[in-house]
Amino acid sequence: MTLTRITRAEAWLAGGTHLAREKSAHTRGQAVGAFSRGLVLASEWHCPADAVAMRTAKTLAESYGMTSAAALTRVVGHVVLAVIATAEADRTKDAAIAFVDLIHAATGKRALMACSGREPIDAVEDYVIERVTTINVSFVICTVRAAAARNRLVGFTEPFMPAPNSTEYAVIMAPYVEAIKASGRTDAMVQPSTDAFREWLKPRLDDGSYFGWIARLDGTEVAGLGMMVIDWPPHPSHPLQSHRGYILNVFVEPRARSRGLARSLMDMAMEEAKRRNLAYLILHATAMATRRCMRSSDGAGPPRCR
Repeated sequence: MTLTRITRAEAWLAGGTHLAREKSAHTRGQAVGAFSRGLVLASEWHCPADAVAMRTAKTLAESYGMTSAAALTRVVGHVVLAVIATAEADRTKDAAIAFVDLIHAATGKRALMACSGREPIDAVEDYVIERVTTINVSFVICTVRAAAARNRLVGFTEPFMPAPNSTEYAVIMAPYVEAIKASGRTDAMVQPSTDAFREWLKPRLDDGSYFGWIARLDGTEVAGLGMMVIDWPPHPSHPLQSHRGYILNVFVEPRARSRGLARSLMDMAMEEAKRRNLAYLILHATAMATRRCMRSSDGAGPPRCR
């Protein structure tokens, strides 16, 4: 499936807000979007999931206040998207998201985690659960669709997210998994998604819908890059094409960095894109990768980020 594209104004209407109020919210750091994160006002185009994120934050504000609720919703955007996908895959069952306030038993420091409301909330080592705030995302989605109908908006009848076991879902969620790993999360935190990704990957390697390149150093694999061609509606950046190239899982082992391996892999991906006549490529970079890229201003390192 292709995510439905809606205008910024349509997202705000379905999200239960107005233009002036949303601009004011942006100024106060209270703007919310499922994908656009802190750039809610920078993009003219959104999708229905953004409206769900807006209403989720408003409900969460009853417990945390709007500024904190907006920040929390942006931080756990990947969880919001996963719960939306679960809700849309089976509309006969309610899907919820749980925000769990934690207190460290020894230091008293506070933390928060978010998870699917269908999952049991287990004890977290060294932390005490102080409060659990659960939001019925299935109900929020129904509210968004009702608001869209009242305002005669189109594009809200199709699923807001692809099914959790689909190729499209894996492509959408891959950048979040990469960002979580790059931010210092432990293997145990990302293992469930890693196992699911491995199951998803094998048949796509077999049929060629996922392809890529591996770099070796002294006979050992030290770097890699994956690529897919994904369905995407015609866009000003590629007005005559209904697809984009998607680059993911770019990684170089620490001991092999600063040797130009990532740049060589990207060069091969660019050549393959030309061979397939792809006019537009997507690459999401972690903050760490962006910093490394910005530091390289000469020809010896990777291309300068823009």
